[in-house]
Amino acid sequence: GASSRSSRRSARGIRPTWTMKGSFFCRRVVLLCSLGSFGALAASSDDYAALLARVQALEEERSEPRREADREARRLDSIDMNDPMSAQRLGAARRYSWSFASKRHQFMSERAERRRLQSEEYDAAELCWTIDNLWVILAGLLCWFLQAGFGSLETGSLRAKNAKNIMLKNLMDACFGGLVYYVVGWGLAHGGETTGDKGEPDGNTFLGDGQFMLLSHRRIESYGYHLWFFNYVFAATIATIVSGAVAERIQFRAYCIYAMLLTGIVYPICSHWIWSPDGFLYRAGVVDFAGGGAVHALSGVAAWMGALACGPRDGVFVDGKYAPPKPHDTTLMMLGLFIFWFGFIPFNAGSGLSLCGFASANLTARIVAITTLGGCSGGVVSLLWGLYVKGYPALEYAIPGVLAGMIGVCSCCAVVDVWAIFWIISPLSVMSYWGCQALVEKAGIDDPLTAGSLHYAPGIVGMLAVGFFATPRFIADVYLNGYDTSRDRCADLDGLTFTRDGDEGVDGDFIFYKHRKNDGCQDFNGIFFGGNGTQLAWQLAASVLYTAWGVVGCGLIFYPMKYLGILRVDVAEERQGLDVLHHGGRAYEWLPDDQPIVGKAVEMTDVNEIEDGKTD
Repeated sequence: GASSRSSRRSARGIRPTWTMKGSFFCRRVVLLCSLGSFGALAASSDDYAALLARVQALEEERSEPRREADREARRLDSIDMNDPMSAQRLGAARRYSWSFASKRHQFMSERAERRRLQSEEYDAAELCWTIDNLWVILAGLLCWFLQAGFGSLETGSLRAKNAKNIMLKNLMDACFGGLVYYVVGWGLAHGGETTGDKGEPDGNTFLGDGQFMLLSHRRIESYGYHLWFFNYVFAATIATIVSGAVAERIQFRAYCIYAMLLTGIVYPICSHWIWSPDGFLYRAGVVDFAGGGAVHALSGVAAWMGALACGPRDGVFVDGKYAPPKPHDTTLMMLGLFIFWFGFIPFNAGSGLSLCGFASANLTARIVAITTLGGCSGGVVSLLWGLYVKGYPALEYAIPGVLAGMIGVCSCCAVVDVWAIFWIISPLSVMSYWGCQALVEKAGIDDPLTAGSLHYAPGIVGMLAVGFFATPRFIADVYLNGYDTSRDRCADLDGLTFTRDGDEGVDGDFIFYKHRKNDGCQDFNGIFFGGNGTQLAWQLAASVLYTAWGVVGCGLIFYPMKYLGILRVDVAEERQGLDVLHHGGRAYEWLPDDQPIVGKAVEMTDVNEIEDGKTD
């Protein structure tokens, strides 16, 4: 009898009663064991009785479905299969069971599909985050290689007797720059960023006020250490640019002081204005994509302030005319240029901070092409200008032309067409550099590497080019719609944020321009593409602000050191060379340590004459 009943239950898809009872018994044992544990824990408490009652209630609640299943199994066992009515009732029960199982299966399938889609979305987001992090780190590493370019170009452009001094200063730019950017620089640039109730930026508009020494752990974890590294590389570039303007006569301790203050305070505050969502230039919609203003124009002003404070080198002005020493190694200059060109491409392209998705990848690729063509255009234009001035193709003209062409690209590379860069912006950057340098020499300023003119003039050209050549499509995709290529025009302004069609009252996704909440699309476009000049006015205002900040900030760095007498070396030390007197000997073995070098630079045209001590 028991065996036949068990067989019938199995045929009907019902578990045998003994199995259900066994399972119930095991669960009861587990509950009782848990009860014993709880009792031990609560033995010293007055709530033990209440805890026991609660556990018993849970046991009853869990046991009820099993008792109901047992009753249903006994009811089905009592059905006489020879009775037509009983068989009909059994068929209805089975049909109901099948219908319930079908609906449950459908529900479970839909839930599994939702979980699969959510998992895929999470995996896609995680993959994008990984790709973006990897790209920013790679771009930062390539930009880091710019330090080698700076050192090579600067050393080759100057005299051999100061080569070791120049290389050491470039090394300390990286070391001291990393120290101060870790301690205070990052905090002043991006620390303390907060948002309001609607998600709009709500932090300090002038400077950051948190995450010093990367101590705000959760914030820096969410923001990303990769961004700290990329921004640090930019900060270290500032001090290295200024190095060329004060070369061959600044004291080493003075150099270390200005490098730390410039990297840790002056530049981070300026970068907060333009690249932090809390910054007032950011909120005003100023476009400075890769730092043509915040990096290059600011460093150009810093270079001029340093050169003015140090004064000209001994013997470089003859009868009122600028007669700088000749470079001692043009091959080293050429190596430095190609390292520059190599690093400049990720310098601009990596500033988008993203490579994941069609829009970001396409923007990055376009900036790579634009930066490369900017260097090509600048090099050709500068070579032709040198041919006109000198009467022969001069390497000394072509090298700064390539650099000026790429510097002019930095601010506007994300929002202008390729043709505008190649035919207009880069050539204008080159000619502005040569014109600015002529004025600097006429003013009696000795800038050995022409760092001030090379970075300031093209940087300002790139800033203003946004106001003339920014296209509606690019300005909308990059700055207004947040890389959303589903629309070919900018979104309308709504209060503090931009909103999309059909999203009334919903905040936009990307940038909040609090200071321009009443502006429309045409206010962000270049004049040549339907703009009304509003964007040009903002770009000009930002350029003036960069200049003023550089004059004030760097003036407060260099002139107190000059007043204290710790800025410049003595003329006798300058003539002898800084390597011998301050760094333990010359960089080149063929240049004797005891050979005094006075007046103008030694031309390295005959090494034998130098070795024989026949130089003046």
